[in-house]
Amino acid sequence: MLTLGAQSSGVSTLDQVLSGDIDVAFLANTSNNTYDAGHVMNPTGVGPATATPNFEWSMVATQDVAQMLNGSFKVVLRGPAATGFTMKGADATLQLTFTFTAFQ
Repeated sequence: MLTLGAQSSGVSTLDQVLSGDIDVAFLANTSNNTYDAGHVMNPTGVGPATATPNFEWSMVATQDVAQMLNGSFKVVLRGPAATGFTMKGADATLQLTFTFTAFQ
């Protein structure tokens, strides 16, 4: 779930910040390998905008599994800026919320 943070200034909705296909990825701290977590398409309003999950453990390299399980990764958000965002002098705080399900 992607939400526009209350601390944002100069923008009041997600579509004033981002547009198009917004990619959410996990970046392993040691290897710098990137793993696709999901996508948000054309977010609007303040959110939460639902992401379509895309993460598959089978894609995680062996050397990164322990890091991922221990939280030793960063979350990366990539996508095109909304038209005019860079000219506004705005400051957007974005919040991502993840829900993980444990399987045996």
